[in-house]
Amino acid sequence: MGNHPAITKDGEVIRWPASIHSLKILAPASYPRKVTLPYTSKGYTLGYPEATTAPEGDVARVTRPIYLDGVLTQQWDSRAFTEDELKANKAAADKAAKMEGVEFNGVMYSATKEDQWGLASIKDEVANGIPINYEFENGAILTLSTANWAAFKAVWVPFRQSFFL
Repeated sequence: MGNHPAITKDGEVIRWPASIHSLKILAPASYPRKVTLPYTSKGYTLGYPEATTAPEGDVARVTRPIYLDGVLTQQWDSRAFTEDELKANKAAADKAAKMEGVEFNGVMYSATKEDQWGLASIKDEVANGIPINYEFENGAILTLSTANWAAFKAVWVPFRQSFFL
């Protein structure tokens, strides 16, 4: 969350967020090429509010600053995630976890829907003794054969199923 500058005059916030351009409109004058904040022109001051810590809450956003005990102080608004946001956050976390995958013999193998379909399409060949070099969606490659198929499934299938429990 950024702390945005504000323009104040006589203890009142005139504009927030603000910029040097905003100040030039409110107080036309000759300005130096480089302005250091706080900067005052014709009674208007452009400066940063005193930074404060974001409050507890899932979603916090900076709001218009106010004067507290004579100090321009940043304010916040916070709320809990909505059901839609919670679902979207879980979906994003699940997608990332599936792509990261599960470890088998020291390598991480993704566990996406595409991986599941691909593994299902080669299981008969592997069961018939044909080794298959399978490339997972995360780029990892595993040679699947009758020698490692059961051990791999014992690790990969429960991991994939964990997203649906």
